[in-house]
Amino acid sequence: MVLEGGQYVKIIGLRHRDKPIFTLPVPRSRIYIVTDPALAAAVQRASETLSFTPLVPDLTKRVISLDLDTVALLRQNLDGEPHGFLADMHDMVYGFLGPGAPTAFSLGAARELGRQVAAHAAQLQQPQMANLLTRFLYRPDNPLTLHPSLENAFWGL
Repeated sequence: MVLEGGQYVKIIGLRHRDKPIFTLPVPRSRIYIVTDPALAAAVQRASETLSFTPLVPDLTKRVISLDLDTVALLRQNLDGEPHGFLADMHDMVYGFLGPGAPTAFSLGAARELGRQVAAHAAQLQQPQMANLLTRFLYRPDNPLTLHPSLENAFWGL
């Protein structure tokens, strides 16, 4: 574990794929390793049964170099209930993006994304459309080939 670091858990998991879940004893504790994808999804969703929330602030601090104020915010329990900030965020994301019928929120977000992608695609296609049209109309004397700065005038920009 000392030599491999975080890779050690991955190596052990790959070595014992036949076991859907097992423990790795460590001093004064144990690490649960889940190798079955369906079981891993169930374990991750069952936050009341097995909560990773207390570990997240310290892990993210190390991984993305969070400052102490941000870590304190992640630990904070905003509403006085046992859940806290991270669990509330988890529930919100799963509520909006989880399986089941799409919500009005997710449908609206998808519609807006579609509009932005369509507008962006049209902007990307304008130069090709202009060149195709003028090449067809003017053959070798294509004004856009001779004077590329005319493209904006072509589109009325």
